[in-house]
Amino acid sequence: MLVALLALCDWAWAPAQSQLALALDHPPGVDVGAPLRLGVTARFDRNPPRAIELSTDRDPLLEQSGGRARADFTGDEAAATFDMRASGRGTALLRQLWSRWHGPLGLMWRQRRDDVEAGIAILPDMAPTRREAAAAMSAQHFGQRRQNRRGEGGEYEALTEFRAGMSRRAIDWKHSARATRLVAREYRIERNQQLLLVIDSGRAMSEPMDGVARVDRAVAAAMQIAYAALRDGDQVGFHAFDSRPRVQLPPVSGPRAFTAIRHAAASVACSDREANHVFGLTSIAGKLGQRATLLIFTEFTDMAAAELMLGAVTPLLRKHLLLFVLQKDAELEAVAARPPHEIDDISRAVAAGALLDERRLVIARLRRMGAEVVEAPAGEAGTRAIERYLQLKQRGRV
Repeated sequence: MLVALLALCDWAWAPAQSQLALALDHPPGVDVGAPLRLGVTARFDRNPPRAIELSTDRDPLLEQSGGRARADFTGDEAAATFDMRASGRGTALLRQLWSRWHGPLGLMWRQRRDDVEAGIAILPDMAPTRREAAAAMSAQHFGQRRQNRRGEGGEYEALTEFRAGMSRRAIDWKHSARATRLVAREYRIERNQQLLLVIDSGRAMSEPMDGVARVDRAVAAAMQIAYAALRDGDQVGFHAFDSRPRVQLPPVSGPRAFTAIRHAAASVACSDREANHVFGLTSIAGKLGQRATLLIFTEFTDMAAAELMLGAVTPLLRKHLLLFVLQKDAELEAVAARPPHEIDDISRAVAAGALLDERRLVIARLRRMGAEVVEAPAGEAGTRAIERYLQLKQRGRV
């Protein structure tokens, strides 16, 4: 009875839950793979305990989430930190925070749960993005290709003597007749063009390739292209869709544009819904005024889905330039090319070959319709797309 009485007194003497005030401090965003520190400050109105224990809920995008932290009071306040690491791209949510503390005798706990609703944007890692984008742009701007950058753009700049290697379409016949020698027009690359990065985040793009989902590789490649295009003076927008539009960021430019695109990309998640290309692409077309370049990361697994996509593409090609970026399926190609050893190997190879033939047919139809198609290994999609986009700008197609 004495122990029970002491425990009851300890519970009564402990600071009440209503006297506790918690303040949560967290960064708005962090790169994938980077460490993350979450700070919590606890304060009691009066008679604080010696220490307080804190715990958060668990989020799959944060390693070591849901751990415990202990903080001793110095005066009326105590500060605790949670050391975590961002393990995946997306938006990490911390919804609840638990706290508990002993009474003065150490026999009883008081505990409280707070709803915090803290969102942390896990952004694509920019170290490889900047490096690969800079390397792709250097290949276009320097060395032998540098001469092609002036003379094939979209804005007229000056007249010059026709040289070997220049396009015949650049010859100005009127001025050539007056000068009695061939004279060609020089152009400079147009800037302030509109580039829209469109990511299909439907079921087909959720398939993993070498342990990484296609949509994650597409986001990484899109970040490379956005970085390169903004450096080249263009406006860049970002859109994502599955069964309906999910992310819609209109074209932006300026020093803070890339940060806005990164935050938009962080909210793109794998979906179990089939992609609706008609809804996704037509919603984008309705918001475009001037001619723009749509760089579309997508995937198609059967002819029925491909037919719907081709139908949605047709009206867009009348005004805009469409550049499709497809990731090669190395595993499917390996199954189709593998020598058979059993009966099941033959059926697998035939099925894989049929899927690859349908894929080639869709790509051929897209090119006949006037769209550009880049098909590259998953790790090289961003670099190949940058090279192709800059080539199109040099030729005045963009």
